[in-house]
Amino acid sequence: MNDISYVLKQSPPPVPPMKLASKEECQNYARHYEDDLQAKCLILTSLRKVLKKQHKHMESSCAMVDSLHKMHDIETSNVRFANVCSLLNAKMAKGTSVQKHGQKMEKIFQDLESLGTSIDGKMAQDFFLASLSDDFNKFIVNYKVNRFDHTLTEMIDICCEFEKSFKRDSGSENVIIRKRLHKKKARKSK
Repeated sequence: MNDISYVLKQSPPPVPPMKLASKEECQNYARHYEDDLQAKCLILTSLRKVLKKQHKHMESSCAMVDSLHKMHDIETSNVRFANVCSLLNAKMAKGTSVQKHGQKMEKIFQDLESLGTSIDGKMAQDFFLASLSDDFNKFIVNYKVNRFDHTLTEMIDICCEFEKSFKRDSGSENVIIRKRLHKKKARKSK
């Protein structure tokens, strides 16, 4: 079987005028026509029903491939846009686990990467830090002031440790505050 992939990259040659065309021109045209017909059949058998209807009347396999590329680019563009919107709107809800939030952010970055839109490490750090809840304000300031540089996975782990200490400390602060209020109430009642 001869290689027919050339027909996917180039449009068919113009139909040679019968009386003026050389034998070689007629043979080249006939070969291209046959190869193109074979390529069109192969393409159509690999398409879903809806796409078959849209493409079966196209004049060349090259036109079919161009159309499919345009459709794929539009679809990719829409998915990329949705992921960028998710990234820009990703804000960690108060009380949500930073681990779950971090995994969600990692998934968005991976999806963008698979679509050909990579976000470098520093930018990913900034997006992640900006998406954290207000409970992490001290952490963010400390991270930025000390100019730490970690991968996203390392940052999520560090945030998980901070979250544990934050919950532990806030619990003890609440106990101290409750004790102080209890002492004030006891003084007022005397």
